[in-house]
Amino acid sequence: MRLGIWMMATTAGALVSCGEPPPEPIGCDFFAASNCYTVIANSTHICWADVAGTFDAERRECVAPDDGPSEEPRVVFATPVPQDPDDDYVWDFEIVHDYGVCMRFQDLGEGGDEGVRIEFPSIGTFREKIVGEDLVLTCHGGEQYQIPLSTALTCDLSTLPGYAITSLAGSITFSWLGTGHPTPLWACGPPG
Repeated sequence: MRLGIWMMATTAGALVSCGEPPPEPIGCDFFAASNCYTVIANSTHICWADVAGTFDAERRECVAPDDGPSEEPRVVFATPVPQDPDDDYVWDFEIVHDYGVCMRFQDLGEGGDEGVRIEFPSIGTFREKIVGEDLVLTCHGGEQYQIPLSTALTCDLSTLPGYAITSLAGSITFSWLGTGHPTPLWACGPPG
């Protein structure tokens, strides 16, 4: 299992530009309560059925079983998903329905200037990145919060924003961490 608690060093630029207020300082209690990350991450569960889908032959899409007259929901990946993804694979996917994009996730990885993004069109976008020695969260309403990495690492790790990837025999499961919602966001098996 790969854990993606988004605590990686980046070469981010200045945190505050002219005219913008600095991020609000937070402590571990922010993560222990409902917050903008848990609202977005828990809302994304409506995008996928509580069943395993199947990768296409190229492993660029995963389709859930048909659950009615509408188009089957599918996970569309920016790049093919390896049989057993390693830490270098960049997770960038959308869950799509017949009405359009339900949600998008991007982990731009170490060195990325955007860090992690979760877009849920009906609510907005959550962003998380490392700036200097701080973890900075930008909520869907534009509010920014900041916690020193040294403090965040003392928090209950089960409350911190993140994700887990489980892979076994060509099957992949993607789950949120720190949400109190134990169900995976999506699961995909090898091509039939």
